[in-house]
Amino acid sequence: MDPLALRCLGRTGLRVTALGFGTGPLGGAPNDLRFDYTGDGVMRSHEDSLRRLAADRVDTLVIHDLDLKFHKTESEIARRFHELEGGGGFAALSGLKSSGAIQAIG
Repeated sequence: MDPLALRCLGRTGLRVTALGFGTGPLGGAPNDLRFDYTGDGVMRSHEDSLRRLAADRVDTLVIHDLDLKFHKTESEIARRFHELEGGGGFAALSGLKSSGAIQAIG
């Protein structure tokens, strides 16, 4: 597969490469920035991504905001990782993968 070949992004009509894309504001679609790494938060984020992409599924869910840009201190990042582990976020990701809803976690 050519990773730079264009393909349709869900039912949005947008043409993107297969190399990778996120679910940031697509064409002005609202994207409220919130950080909730609990199981409920992961599931809500997954559902929101599907809605924004107008897609039935995504191949990979990526936790891409656990860094100093968003959380400012190492201790806050550590607190958020603890929320991901202890709050059920990792379990939710594993459940989505086990069920076949996603193929990979990043």
